[in-house]
Amino acid sequence: MGRMKSNQACFKELTQRLEEDMISQLPDPLICQILSHLPIEDSVKTSVLSTRWTSLCLWLPSLELDCRKSQFKDSTSFVSFGDRFCDSTRVSCIHKLKLSIDNDASYLTTWIDTAVKRKIQHLHVMYYGSTYFYEIPISLYSCDTLVSLKLRRVAWVSAEFVSLPSLKNLYLGGNMFPNEATFEKLVSCCPILERLHISVNDDDTKVYRVHSPSLKMLTFMRASSFDDDCVPEVFIDAPLLCGLTIFENVSKFIIVNNMESLVKLSICLVSSRSHVSGLLSKISRVRDMSICSHIFKGIHHSSKLEPLPQYGYLSRLSVFLHAPDLNLLVTFLESCPNLKSLVLSQVGWDRELRDEEMNRIGSSFVPKCLLSSLEYVDFKHLIRGHVAEMKLVRLYGVLMDDAVFGVLPCLKTMHLEENCYTSEATFEKLVSSCCPVLENLKIAASDIDGIVYRVRSPSLKRLSIERKYIVLERYCVPGVLIDAPLLCCLTIDDHDSYSFIVKNLQSNAELNISYLDFGLGKLGVESRLSNIRDFLLGISRVGNMKICLVPFKVICGYSEQEPLPQFDYISRLCISLDALDFKWLELFLRTCPNLKSLVLMVHDTYDFWEIYQSSFQYVPKCLVSSLEFVDFKFSIRGHDDQMKIVRFLYSNRVSRIDKLTLMIDNENDPSSLISWVDASVKRKIQHLHVRTSLSNILKMPPSLYVCETLVSLKLYWLKLASAEFVSLPCLRTMHLHCNKYPNEATFEKLISSSLVLEELEISMVYNDAKMYRVQSLSLRRLCLQQYSLRFDHVVEVVIDAPLLCSLRIKDSIKKISIVNNLGSNAKLDIDLNFGLRDFVEASVSSTRSCFRSFLPRISKVMDMTISVDTFGFIHQYSQLEPELEPLPQFGYMSRLCVTLHVHAGHYRTLYSEEINQISFPSVVPECLLSSLEFVDFKFSIKGCTEEMKLTMHLHYNIYPNEASFERLVSSCPVLEELEISILYDDAKMYRVHSLSLRRFRLLRSSFWFDSVVEVVIDAPLLCSLRIKDTVSKIFIVNNLGSNAKLDIDLNFGLKDFCEESVSSRRSCIRSFLPRISKVMDMTISKESFKLIHQYSKLEPLPQFGYMSRLCVSLDESSLEWLARFLQSCPNLKSLILLVDVCYYYLELHSKEIDQSSFPYVPECLLSSLEFVDFQLSRRGHAEQMKLVRYILDNSAILKKLTLRLDNRSSKDEISKEVFEIPKSSTKCEVVII
Repeated sequence: MGRMKSNQACFKELTQRLEEDMISQLPDPLICQILSHLPIEDSVKTSVLSTRWTSLCLWLPSLELDCRKSQFKDSTSFVSFGDRFCDSTRVSCIHKLKLSIDNDASYLTTWIDTAVKRKIQHLHVMYYGSTYFYEIPISLYSCDTLVSLKLRRVAWVSAEFVSLPSLKNLYLGGNMFPNEATFEKLVSCCPILERLHISVNDDDTKVYRVHSPSLKMLTFMRASSFDDDCVPEVFIDAPLLCGLTIFENVSKFIIVNNMESLVKLSICLVSSRSHVSGLLSKISRVRDMSICSHIFKGIHHSSKLEPLPQYGYLSRLSVFLHAPDLNLLVTFLESCPNLKSLVLSQVGWDRELRDEEMNRIGSSFVPKCLLSSLEYVDFKHLIRGHVAEMKLVRLYGVLMDDAVFGVLPCLKTMHLEENCYTSEATFEKLVSSCCPVLENLKIAASDIDGIVYRVRSPSLKRLSIERKYIVLERYCVPGVLIDAPLLCCLTIDDHDSYSFIVKNLQSNAELNISYLDFGLGKLGVESRLSNIRDFLLGISRVGNMKICLVPFKVICGYSEQEPLPQFDYISRLCISLDALDFKWLELFLRTCPNLKSLVLMVHDTYDFWEIYQSSFQYVPKCLVSSLEFVDFKFSIRGHDDQMKIVRFLYSNRVSRIDKLTLMIDNENDPSSLISWVDASVKRKIQHLHVRTSLSNILKMPPSLYVCETLVSLKLYWLKLASAEFVSLPCLRTMHLHCNKYPNEATFEKLISSSLVLEELEISMVYNDAKMYRVQSLSLRRLCLQQYSLRFDHVVEVVIDAPLLCSLRIKDSIKKISIVNNLGSNAKLDIDLNFGLRDFVEASVSSTRSCFRSFLPRISKVMDMTISVDTFGFIHQYSQLEPELEPLPQFGYMSRLCVTLHVHAGHYRTLYSEEINQISFPSVVPECLLSSLEFVDFKFSIKGCTEEMKLTMHLHYNIYPNEASFERLVSSCPVLEELEISILYDDAKMYRVHSLSLRRFRLLRSSFWFDSVVEVVIDAPLLCSLRIKDTVSKIFIVNNLGSNAKLDIDLNFGLKDFCEESVSSRRSCIRSFLPRISKVMDMTISKESFKLIHQYSKLEPLPQFGYMSRLCVSLDESSLEWLARFLQSCPNLKSLILLVDVCYYYLELHSKEIDQSSFPYVPECLLSSLEFVDFQLSRRGHAEQMKLVRYILDNSAILKKLTLRLDNRSSKDEISKEVFEIPKSSTKCEVVII
């Protein structure tokens, strides 16, 4: 009988849906957006619903087609659908197109050409054919809108012109290039490329060069080659690169430049020793590094010839090891003093170790990181007790003494995954004895491990135990014993332990039991009664518990044999159960007298007969006295049997409900919702959230209108009853989304009767044509949304909220919008079109009165955001009769955000008509001359005249000519800060003329051309100038004041600094140096300092009489030049020296260095120098100490000398040597760091 009623209800619902097809009334763009989230086969099926749905699937913004799947009956239908979708006559844009092809791909060319024409943004072409490569069309080389491109097994053709200005992500899997230049041009012609993935074919032996000033993430993979005699190369030059992954087994030469920004490195390659050595010195600043076994062997060879570099920034290290390389691990970790996380992975113990090799594994010292910084260790291999392997474990869990466990004083996190232990004592010592501050422990037992895990730790806070079924015979009795008094989080997923004992678990602990059956299998609960009893008593003090399906069934079975313990401390309980377990819920809740929050997760089952038979005889104490939150995590289908448990929990009790969330899907008995809400109101609900489905809108009871305790109300897809009286005195937050109201008065009364309402969100259904009045004396935030074009009559919105400080309106329906009493401190975000569908003059003129009424009412706002359509309508309104009806003055506005669509037809017309007028000073807005301080453009500059008039971001942009850039900067009368990054192939002259500019930064780096390039700067108020330029041969700075701060990295286009080269630029340098001689603070790069020194041999340097602070980067060969430069700084007070020492230079020039001396004492050392900061290196120590002695001997008024040591220098030795040096200044303080 129950099933028959259910079928009748389904038939009634289906009939109602057919009579009222609400989805079909949605606008086409919204339907297409919904269909794009469905599989293509489901989207195509909708075409048979009606004539209106026939072609909607062809207008989807995104499409994924895979000819290998059974989406179409044959290849003909597949191609036919693709041809119809990729119709070049349509004007709609294609957002994403993903194609997977394994047969003839001749039709792809037409599809891709159409996609490019229709402004494709994301294109993925995966070709799985094995006979040939698909040749991509030439149109793809110049797609302005492409953001993401992913190609597999395609062939590129040689192209003279490539332009992909918007491309950020590029994936090239097994692509074929006609030559090396084609690939190089492809990458270099993507000015904002950020991610690049390259996977090379086995028969591809080309040299790959990656030049990109914007690239951030790079992955390069080449596993093998058919040609053993080839010598391919990889060259990478990406100054912004922060993530690099290399898997290379072919190339003999891998060259990576500009790795200063690199943060994460993963490298696996077979290389000779010299190349590994060169790479190690370049990656010394990485923070996250993964190394393969081959690289580790290369490191081993390099360490025999020279010391390893220090990896002071490295915090995470992942290493793949062979057994013979274990001994090197200690040495390598000595170079990682600040390591925090270590992951060790097994490559394979390919042979037994000889005795002498095993003996060498034992080290006499412990790396510094183990004693001071290491917090996390993860073993990714099986530890089976082999001597070598166990010594590897002792390296991290033990001081390196034979079979004696020691202490790791800093280890806080340890993961032990699928390890095997020789005995239970081995595990217990590893966890308990040697980790005194261990806080996080994860144990994932292997399927052959049957020991008892004893976890005893006074510091452990979080523990996770995973144990799957043991595959060996049952000769063991696995178990777990936990004794951790500070444990606050315990997660259990144990499929095999017979016993599970927890001691000293505190009341603030959180327990998550995903699986635990005490090894019952087919046995009854009575065979494990004592084990279950011990476990339940051990966890009875927890405060937060989550129990999944199987553990709850075990507990229910135990309750039939013995009474459950009391869980007096538990306040939050989450239970997973099915229909068969509902009868036990009442019994378990009786053991939780102080429960506050209950979450029920019901498995999807239709067998509710057990609920029907069960009855709830007792009311648990928590329901009467403490329960505040109930959350049902299941779909309510309206069965009376299923609702029995809900009615039991929400029956007429005296306890208070703080929050109730109901998400009701499919069909439902309306009486259930009404009874629940009535009971919640009676029990003083504070937060009520109710959501129903679009297909079944339920009715809310009138009792909701008189809830005196309600603070937050959120209603979705509900019918509200007519209200004669409304009283919601505590309501502060109200969200009303797509609800139906009987009349306009009910909505108005609902808002106005909420006396303390502060936040209101309204989303109206697409066919709602009511007038909405929002009147509130307390409202502060309002968001209103409505979108539809299904009717043409006048619809109105009236807002009157004097305290409103944030108003967001997105409405394409309302023809009249009235906002009263909007204050000057309000923030406004508007997306309105006043019921209009186009921007033609006749349409805007028909709603002139609406604009005239709306705009003055919002003229007092301080912060306004305007959408692209709204801005277009306001512009058209301003052009109707600008003299009779001008735009109102927005005198209070201090921030404006406007969205513009430059490429739209009406805007293009606007600019072409008025662009010349905008150039005249007579039409410059007053705010540009008097108040505008900050401009932010959220689009790129491509040299278009319209955009050049409006743009201020100048990073890697292209300008039509030099005059455009000069005019752009000089036409900004209040410009204070300017940054310029110039593309590598841009050889223009850049002139910066500005009377207001204060901060300027220039970045230009390339050697791709030899023409004369010039930069001219004329900014009299400039106080900060930063230049990094390796291209410009002429650099002129005019009117640089004495209070300016200068940071220069220049080489005037020179590739080397021999006397002949510098002499060719003598006039350029002679012109530049006097113009910067008045600066007060200067920072000079190593290359610039070498250049200035070589120039000083040809001509005398100018005097830097105003300079009080100097920071110089130099190497050991430049130390002897320092005195000559300081002679030009007579009033210097602060000197910072950054020394980069070259090991090979010291070897070659040791005698020369010993003989070098400082022939004279600069004036600043005798009269003005007060502070010196010197970065010392262990290499070149003698020459650096000679300079330190020189400074201390001759600095008469020196106040402080700071010496910064590297990780290899001994502080005690340096201190002893420095303090033995006689000091000219008696007040000098020496600080050694």
